[in-house]
Amino acid sequence: MKTTIFHAELIDKNGKTKRHNGRPSKKFLKNNKQFVAYEETGLFNEFYYTTKFKIEDARLIEISDNEIHERSVNLY
Repeated sequence: MKTTIFHAELIDKNGKTKRHNGRPSKKFLKNNKQFVAYEETGLFNEFYYTTKFKIEDARLIEISDNEIHERSVNLY
């Protein structure tokens, strides 16, 4: 199973976003308590996906997941 992350960002309490290189570690989240949400978009096997997480107690809790097969995407 191959996963490629295209876009990842953290969202703070004021709604400001900060790009991130991938899923944040538990240590990072413990040291940066201002972040309350995380969003990730990428490709997993043959599916484009978008997953949204809320952050509680330095843990990522999935709240939304959407995926579409790459053959279903119109690239016009």
